[in-house]
Order: sequence, then structure tokens, then C-alpha cells
Amino acid sequence: MNRLLRAARDRLLAAPDSVCLERAELVTEAYRAHEGEPIALIRARAFAHVLENMTLDLHTNPIFAGTAKPVKHPGLSGQSARKKQLAKVISRTAASGRRRLCA
Repeated sequence: MNRLLRAARDRLLAAPDSVCLERAELVTEAYRAHEGEPIALIRARAFAHVLENMTLDLHTNPIFAGTAKPVKHPGLSGQSARKKQLAKVISRTAASGRRRLCA
């Protein structure tokens, strides 16, 4: 592996866990717009919606174009933040009586 790729990989692996609010909003928009359709189509359309509308960051990492706008939850480590978010999604889903699959 060349030096640039190794350095980029090391930065990505060392980065703290975070949540991208823009991606979450785009996925939610797509799920709402296609509610009632088969889940496979909703997931595919959500992915397409993210690809079509997400802001790209071409400057932070020239090797892997994408976005570098994660939002950290104050006072929470990445692992506990994910667990708390998952617990919220599960409780909301259970309360609504619907089954939810993540995109």
C-alpha cells in the first residue's frame, strides 16, 4: 500500500465515531416520501437520494471524496452515542407499531 493510501486509511480508522446529520436527514426524507413501498425499494431510493443530494467535500481528503461533516454528541463517546441513538429508534419504532430497517 502506498504512503498516501496508508496515511488516509490511518486517519479514517483513528477518527472518532460520529453521526452525519445531513445524511440522516436525507435518508429520513426518502423514507417518508416512499412510505408504503417495499422496504428494498425504499432503501434503494434512500441511497439514491443521499448520492444525489449530499454535499461533497473534495478538499479534506483528495483520495476519498465524500463528506467530512460529522457531528459529535457532547459528553458521549462514539459507542455510547450509537447505543443511545439505537435505543431511541427502537423505542419510537415500538411505540408506532411499525417495523423499521435502517438504510
